[in-house]
Amino acid sequence: MPMLSVRLPMRTIEQLDSLAAERGITRTRVVRQLLDAGLVGRPAPSSEPPTEAELVALLSERARAGNVSAIRSLLTREHLTDPRERAIALFQSMVGAGGS
Repeated sequence: MPMLSVRLPMRTIEQLDSLAAERGITRTRVVRQLLDAGLVGRPAPSSEPPTEAELVALLSERARAGNVSAIRSLLTREHLTDPRERAIALFQSMVGAGGS
């Protein structure tokens, strides 16, 4: 059987060890189960382009995983938004929530 070696942050290894201990299986078996779960039943890719919200969610996921390009993209996106517009939108959402 072919072997695969990967480098993971200690935090990820600790998470894998914790999952393995909970299930009473090896770390390797946990990885196999996670891969199987991610590949089986996956919906077919949509032919529609992703929405802005979906793109931001994908960037956020990558940024949390340490992807520097995703972090820069999110920071750039944040700085492109006019602070006054953000404040007005926040105020409007607060007013709208209070009137419900």
